[in-house]
Amino acid sequence: MAVIVFGSGLGAICSPVLPPAQIYNIALSAGFPPDVAVTMTAIALRESSGCPNAHNPGNPIGAEDSYGLWQINVLGNPGLTSALGITKEDLFDPNVNAAAAYRLWGGNPRNLEIAWYINRPGYKERYEQFLPVVYAALGQQEQAPDLPPQIVEAGFSPTLVVLGLSSLVALLLFLKD
Repeated sequence: MAVIVFGSGLGAICSPVLPPAQIYNIALSAGFPPDVAVTMTAIALRESSGCPNAHNPGNPIGAEDSYGLWQINVLGNPGLTSALGITKEDLFDPNVNAAAAYRLWGGNPRNLEIAWYINRPGYKERYEQFLPVVYAALGQQEQAPDLPPQIVEAGFSPTLVVLGLSSLVALLLFLKD
């Protein structure tokens, strides 16, 4: 899957796009506990569609300067790159980006609301739409939404149905923006 990424007003193709299970493992490796790693994976899918090379210069340009999977905003977090001993371009590395996200989280769930707005209308719904995708990718289908009996009886995989529906919703929201 390729994703169109907008930066500096120009469209670019992002490939490869990291799958949810890989993003989850990157979050775990950065130190996030498993339950928070699920949340962070959904956030990464909302923020970058799984594209480690995503860059948002803001609208208007200069309003923010966000990089990588978790769209770490270097303008909104002055001193973060120097504290980690990295450049903003290093944030395109998924592991470096995860380390920066971990530092912003700092073990405080409230920081997810501050840094990624997971409690604000609009942002919350866009983040929550990816939770079934993450659970399905991790094989935790009991967390996936209930499917109509016709779909189950027809032999469709709940994982594929959830991924398909969530991808369609994500695409529609992406095109809407």
